[in-house]
Amino acid sequence: MFWFLSNIIAIFGSLVILGIAVWLDPDPRGYGTHEQLGLAPCDFMVKHGYPCPSCGLTTSFANMAELNVAAASRANPAGVLLFLVTLSMPLWFGYALWTRTDPFRFATHRIGRWVLPAVVLLLVICWIVRTG
Repeated sequence: MFWFLSNIIAIFGSLVILGIAVWLDPDPRGYGTHEQLGLAPCDFMVKHGYPCPSCGLTTSFANMAELNVAAASRANPAGVLLFLVTLSMPLWFGYALWTRTDPFRFATHRIGRWVLPAVVLLLVICWIVRTG
């Protein structure tokens, strides 16, 4: 029962995130789009004057929802990759649900063990480039 519920949650959650990205208007500054959801400005940006590693992700998602890859890349290049992963999630988890297979089976393979560290490294590299 847990595998069924977790797949449903993953499908629903990714669709909600994609729906919000479609609904939002990307902030032309390249960050701050999340403020349209009633969230506070980035505390890191306010205190230090430069973006945190995740700054621009919401803006990047909103730009990707409008198929504006260039603006999405300027906002946060890692957001382009994360958007594509989120876009694939309903299909991936739906397939796992249909076939009754573990959607995380890729994590046990050699390449799967590199996915999360690669995403984190990409966020850090993008952050260094954007603040450097």
